[in-house]
Amino acid sequence: MKPKETEEKEPQKQAAELRQKAKTVGIVLTVISGSLIFWVYSRFTSLMGRLHSWSPPFTEYETTTIAVGVIAVIMLIVGIRSLIKK
Repeated sequence: MKPKETEEKEPQKQAAELRQKAKTVGIVLTVISGSLIFWVYSRFTSLMGRLHSWSPPFTEYETTTIAVGVIAVIMLIVGIRSLIKK
């Protein structure tokens, strides 16, 4: 009977390890995306940011800031979903 018990525990153990790794990835993504969001916010509100129109056609400064902002929001969503997933 013991081999069956160990066979049943192995998938549970693997699932627990995967959940822990997902939580770790979620924490890392949330922290990195928070940093990027802060960076984007500081670019929007800085003197350089105030000199730009933030309307099409976008300059390279504006395009970079908007692209990083979009990536940061996506990373934040994925990170939070990884943290709350059971």
